[in-house]
Amino acid sequence: MQVLRPESEAEAAALIAEAAANNRTLSIEGGGSKRHLGRLTTPSAVLKLDALREIVSYEPEELVITVRAGTPLAEVEAALAERNQCFGFEPASWSFEPAAAAATIGGTIAAGAAGSRRVVLGGARDHLIGFRAVNGAGEIFKAGGKVVKNVTGYDLPKLAAGSFGTLFTMTELTLRTYPRAATSLTLAVENLDVDSGCALMRRAVGSRFEATGFCYLPRVAIERLGLRQASSLTLIRFEGDAESTDARAHACGETLAVPFATVQHDDTWRLVQQLKSLQASQVLWRLSVPPTAAVGAIAALRPECFVVDWAGGLLWVEPGSASPRDVHAVARQFGGHATLFRGSDDLRRGDVFQPLDAVTAALTKRLKAAFDPHGVLNPGRMYDGV
Repeated sequence: MQVLRPESEAEAAALIAEAAANNRTLSIEGGGSKRHLGRLTTPSAVLKLDALREIVSYEPEELVITVRAGTPLAEVEAALAERNQCFGFEPASWSFEPAAAAATIGGTIAAGAAGSRRVVLGGARDHLIGFRAVNGAGEIFKAGGKVVKNVTGYDLPKLAAGSFGTLFTMTELTLRTYPRAATSLTLAVENLDVDSGCALMRRAVGSRFEATGFCYLPRVAIERLGLRQASSLTLIRFEGDAESTDARAHACGETLAVPFATVQHDDTWRLVQQLKSLQASQVLWRLSVPPTAAVGAIAALRPECFVVDWAGGLLWVEPGSASPRDVHAVARQFGGHATLFRGSDDLRRGDVFQPLDAVTAALTKRLKAAFDPHGVLNPGRMYDGV
């Protein structure tokens, strides 16, 4: 397939305009780490943005950074780390090695790839302040601003995160940054069943101790990670300066009144976000449900392996014998939505994302028509015919 690699925003706009004029479609791609996400499509060419690579400006005192969309995520995070900062939404690679190394900041935001800290500090959409982009007609526009308090006009940054490049092609992004914690401490509770583990995490979320991560691993996931022998691990993470972190973790453990151990700088969180326990999964689903519904959704699906994050709000599930229709039905039953994260080409030709109701489908089509009237950008990537 033809690969188009623009070296500037203007060149990207010209290539998109040319595609629109010639009824061609484009797959929008950064480093390619999210290529497996979304429905299987057959575009005319790939518009690859990895040449748009630059940290345009960084103001640590203002907690704001502006970067080109094709800048590697690792490069941006390294620049932030030099100033003891990070992204509050804890970007997740959501990929399998070696593709994770190719993740770009633009693709990360377009996929809405937030990690474990999302449950307390918000998702990618909450940290994107503004952006520059090219619509499906080849027109350059900007949205939002370069200051955190910008509220002018429509809040398009909220729309950009999670749109998978189907509406416009982001070329430059401005994001808020966050002070990097000096240390982290994980409170680990062993051998709880999933009901008790999720209930414990919900109690911790609602406590005054300001934890920043809540994860439950069943035995199968633990064995795949090569961790300690236990029937389960319920993990609650605390971050900050050493004294505060230690005090909050132990006070939380005593308040929860369960036997616990504490682990300094626990690497398990990185393994969870890199989906290490699910590396061999041939079919993998990502479910977002209300935390109180997590146990019911797991029981309904009877997965071969699963991981619970966000205190129950995010489920990674190997569905066993459950069909896509079954998975979507369970997600809908429990007030959430499901996304096929990994599957065969046949599965990716079906409903990868949660099917839309008639009203939402109509609004989605109107949005697509407004930003991409010729259907050039990633058509069908999220929904058939959109």
